[in-house]
Amino acid sequence: MSESWQNSESFAVTNAHMLDAEVLCDVTILVGEEKQEMNRSPVFYTMFCGSLPETGVVEIPDVEASVLRQVVRFVYSGETQVMPESVMALLNAAKKYDIKPLTDRCKSFLEKDLNIRTK
Repeated sequence: MSESWQNSESFAVTNAHMLDAEVLCDVTILVGEEKQEMNRSPVFYTMFCGSLPETGVVEIPDVEASVLRQVVRFVYSGETQVMPESVMALLNAAKKYDIKPLTDRCKSFLEKDLNIRTK
């Protein structure tokens, strides 16, 4: 019998599995113009744990699904892949949801990318 996902090496691995498998998801987030489904920032905390928490379906029309997926993956696991074609959208979402470590990662990526291009 194989080891269960709950006994993974790290908190991040377990959380990433929960995100991918939609385990314990209690909110549906519809994002972008297509309103594709998806499931830790002060903004998210207020949205889902504040005095008037969002429940059921939450619409976020100004962030594309692929970008919000990256944001949520970062929140769950501390990992995400910053790519040249999506870094600005990811940076904007990180700022919108007040996720400083992700904002810093995007800025660092841009600084390195600009240094490489200007050398």
